[in-house]
Amino acid sequence: MLSLEHYNNLIAQNRRNPAALIDMSNTIIGQKEATIQYYDLALKALDLAVALSSKNIQALYNRGRIRTMLGLHTGALRDFTQCIQLDAQDAGVWYRRGLVFYELKDYKNAVMDFVHSIQLAPEVLETYLLRGYAVMNLGGYTEAIQDFELVIRNKAPFSAEALYHRSKCFYNLQRMDLAIKDCDNLLQIGWIATDVYALRAMAYLHLQNYQKALEDYDEALKLDPTNEDLLYNRAEVWKAVQDLHKQAGTTPEEVTTTATTEEKPAEKPKRTRKKKEVE
Repeated sequence: MLSLEHYNNLIAQNRRNPAALIDMSNTIIGQKEATIQYYDLALKALDLAVALSSKNIQALYNRGRIRTMLGLHTGALRDFTQCIQLDAQDAGVWYRRGLVFYELKDYKNAVMDFVHSIQLAPEVLETYLLRGYAVMNLGGYTEAIQDFELVIRNKAPFSAEALYHRSKCFYNLQRMDLAIKDCDNLLQIGWIATDVYALRAMAYLHLQNYQKALEDYDEALKLDPTNEDLLYNRAEVWKAVQDLHKQAGTTPEEVTTTATTEEKPAEKPKRTRKKKEVE
């Protein structure tokens, strides 16, 4: 990647040329290895471009993207909103503004922007995935499932993500059989993750299948042996098993576990004896 000094020189040479300043910002946006310093320079260039041409949609759009990368969400919203006011038929702008709303946890506005983007570009599957995330955060699990299923049916590159989040929706709808089935499928396709085992463990626990829950917590702990939530939850399940055997006057079999002898609850323990929503 070209040096910061090079880009500084480009800005100095093109202070009156908005097209050149926009091209420079495009180059930086397209570089995966760009650092904050490069984004700062791109923002400087785009501020000049907008000052020279206040209704230049590309300059405003690029500045909105750079501001998003820098965490300047309020400014990004202003830029994308101005783009929409100038041209409301650009699906990409609605999508980008929806992303900013999502980052700000304004899920209602995020959903509305993703809806506009889908109406203009229904073939962009990633927008359905993100709308599903936003709707899910609003508690619309049934509606979110519809978006995730569309992504899964079309075998998008991020179908596994949709499958994982669909499993969480099924869990929150108390469809434990379907949540477990989705987790099974994720593991079969190689999505080996602590969260998948933990989610399936909670689903098994809800069905009072303590042995399966223990097995899944053990698998999760193999991947993350010091995770305090997992250690706490696994210990709670084992206590439940012991209580059941105590009531029945029997002794539970020894269960192999990766948990350490000092099991400390996390700051926000997930008490798995009670069904709770997953985020």
